[in-house]
Amino acid sequence: MGAATIINNCNIPVGIEMKLSAVDKNGVVVDVYDFWPASVNNIPIGEYDFSLNGRIKYNEEIKSFKLIPMSVNTW
Repeated sequence: MGAATIINNCNIPVGIEMKLSAVDKNGVVVDVYDFWPASVNNIPIGEYDFSLNGRIKYNEEIKSFKLIPMSVNTW
């Protein structure tokens, strides 16, 4: 099971779009999934835990993941 934590250091709650990339042993990206962890809700100031389960289908070639913030919005 996968989980991650976003730390919102902004002065206000915000929505964050993330890119989850699955990487093989050679560093090649084999799958990508863009998503908003809190959907259309703002993430409060401080820590916000969320699940990565079901975002990318199982592939035995996957050896690691990269999680990168893509954009910020306020709802």
